[in-house]
Amino acid sequence: MASGLRALKRTRTRLAIADSALRLFIDHGFEAVSVAQVASAAGVSERTVFRYFVDKEDLLFAEDDSFRGLLAQELATKHLTDDPIAAMRDATITVARSVEDRREELIERWRLVRSSPALQARERARHRQYEETICSAFVEAGVAEPAARLTARFGMIGYAESLQRWLEGDPEITFQKHVELTYAEMRQLMS
Repeated sequence: MASGLRALKRTRTRLAIADSALRLFIDHGFEAVSVAQVASAAGVSERTVFRYFVDKEDLLFAEDDSFRGLLAQELATKHLTDDPIAAMRDATITVARSVEDRREELIERWRLVRSSPALQARERARHRQYEETICSAFVEAGVAEPAARLTARFGMIGYAESLQRWLEGDPEITFQKHVELTYAEMRQLMS
């Protein structure tokens, strides 16, 4: 029971720090905000911030582990060898649904990433981590490594393009719909 409460407290603290950081980054710009300011806004010490986050850039991508976990979990439920692209699309749709109601926050985050070379570099590194997660899932399902890696790269292109279209496009079109449309276009280009 006590370990469950500690885990809940850690999760809440991590979210409070990440939320405080995001608000400060939005209000003042990523480069202008210090870790000390984030700690103060979250009501914790700088040491506590670094207990939960590797560096300042990590604060902006706090949810990545959970999104990669959701993607891996979703891929584990699919028959990846039947139609790898459809499996990738469907797993991406699940991730899209999980953030559908947070469009405005993600637009702000998107703008922050676009404004900072350090954040753009971190985003590229994140994409490689996602590719590794996807590739591993396909290899474990029996897909040959070269095909698994290609599917993972294809999947990340579909995800990134869908996300950009959703964040920059008509707010009436859902993220899920953008994923469906993007994957359909990609299939058409390959035929």
